[in-house]
Amino acid sequence: MNIVSLLYQTVKKFPGKTAVIFKGKKIEYSSLWQNIQNILNRLKLIGFQKDCKVALFLPDGVEFVLCFYAILMGGGIVIPLASYLKKYEINTIFGNCNPRFVISQLDIWEKATPDREFDARVISVTYLMDMDKGNETCNEKIEHCRSDSLASINYTYTGTGYPLGAELTHGNYLYGLIGLIRHLRLKKGDIFLAPLPMAHIYSLTLGNLVPILNGSTLVISDSHFPNTLISLIENNNVSILISVPSLFALLNRANTNNRINSLRFMISGGEYLPPGLYFDIIKGLKTPLVQGYGLTECMPIICNVPGGPGKPESLGIPGRKDILVKIINPEMKSLETGKVGEIIIKSPTTMKRYHNRPEETKNTFHNGWLKTGDLGRIDHEGFLFFFGLKKKIYNLSGLKVDPFELETVGKLHPKVKDIKISAETIEGILPKKALAADVLINDNATLEEKELREFYKSNIALYKVPKYIKLRKQNSGMVK
Repeated sequence: MNIVSLLYQTVKKFPGKTAVIFKGKKIEYSSLWQNIQNILNRLKLIGFQKDCKVALFLPDGVEFVLCFYAILMGGGIVIPLASYLKKYEINTIFGNCNPRFVISQLDIWEKATPDREFDARVISVTYLMDMDKGNETCNEKIEHCRSDSLASINYTYTGTGYPLGAELTHGNYLYGLIGLIRHLRLKKGDIFLAPLPMAHIYSLTLGNLVPILNGSTLVISDSHFPNTLISLIENNNVSILISVPSLFALLNRANTNNRINSLRFMISGGEYLPPGLYFDIIKGLKTPLVQGYGLTECMPIICNVPGGPGKPESLGIPGRKDILVKIINPEMKSLETGKVGEIIIKSPTTMKRYHNRPEETKNTFHNGWLKTGDLGRIDHEGFLFFFGLKKKIYNLSGLKVDPFELETVGKLHPKVKDIKISAETIEGILPKKALAADVLINDNATLEEKELREFYKSNIALYKVPKYIKLRKQNSGMVK
C-alpha cells in the first residue's frame, strides 16, 4: 500500500464526488484522477522516471495538489517548496538534494532565482495543466512503491544554520493519515479549508492528504484575507478549518456573525496557542477548537479530540498506541510526570533520516527516539504541554527562522563585517517575535538600511527580513 494506491481506492469509491474546489471550480474525484494521469504522461515525455526528485515550487492551488500526486504516481520523490523562497534558500536546498526537475510558474521562478547555480530542468506548470491539447489520458499504472519507499524530502530548520531535508516515506504518511482520520473522527462528508502554505508539512498533511485520501472535499484558498476566508467557509459549507493561532485571531476579529454554522470544529497548529487566545476564539466563533502538535520530521502526531477528552492549554494526547512520547533531561534520562524537559518521540510516522546529512541525523536520534528540540511536560493523564524551544530557532506565526542562516546571508554583503540576529517579543494576546539585526559595517564602507534590506529580500523569504536594523562601525558607535 502506498499513497497513490490509497487515492485510487478513494476514486473508485467516490468517482462523482467533489474532491477539490478552487476559485469556484469543482473537480470530481474521477476528473482529479484523470488530470493526475495526464500530468504524469507529460512528465514522462520530458524524461521523468521512477525515483526522480522533483521540486514543486508553486503557490497554493489545485496545480500543487495534482502535481504532487502525479509525481508519486510515477514513483518519484516530491520536494515541496513554498513559492516565497528566494535565491539563497533555493541554492542551499538544491545543493543538498539536487532535483532533476522543478515544476513552477515561470514568472515566479525567474523572479525568485536570478543567477541560479543549479542544473535542474524547469517545467512550466501551465504546460502540464493544459488539458485542451487532445485527450492524452491512458490507463497509467501506479509504480510499485513499498511502504518504506521515499515519498518526499521536506525541508525544515533546527538551528544548524541551513535547512535540513526530512526524508518521509509512503509508510510514514499512511500511518499518520490513518491515525489522524480516526483520532479526529473525520467523516466522508467533511469539507476542509486550510489557508496555509501547501508546501509545509502541517498543511500538506491535514490540508491535502487527509481530506483527499479520506474521500472528503478540499476547498483551496489563494488568499489569507479574513473576510475572503469567511466567505469561502460560508459559501462552501466548510466543516473543518485548519490554520495557525495568528490567523484564527484575525478571523475572530473579522467575523460579525458570531457563529459560522457549517463548522464542526477547527484545528490549530504551527505554533503554540495560548489559553487566553483559545478562549477568546471559541467565545467569538462559537466553534470547538483543538490544538495539535507535530514536526516536519514526524508529521502531525498529537492532537486533542474534538468533542471528547481534551485540554485547551495542552498539545493533546497521542492518537495511536504506537506513538510514544517522553520527556527527558540533558543526560537523556526520562523525567517523572509533570517535570519539564525535552520532548522526544518514537513513532511509525518518524522520518528515515535527514537527506545527505548523516551527522545531523545522528545528533537528532537517540536509540530510535527523535529529539524534537522542544521543551514540554506530560501530565498524569498523558497530555503534552509546551514550554518553549530548546533549539536555536524562532517561530514567526508558524514559520521557522534560523538566526544563523540570516547571519550567514548578511555577511555575504560586501560591506558587512559581522552581524548578529535576535528576536524581540511584541506583547499581546498572542506574543509575536520581531527579528532584529545588529550589523557591524566594514570600516571603509557606507551602508544604508534600505540597501541591506533589499539584499536580504533578494536572497531569503520576506518574512525572514529583519524588522529592526542597527548599523555601526568598530569603535564608532551606532550609524543608524
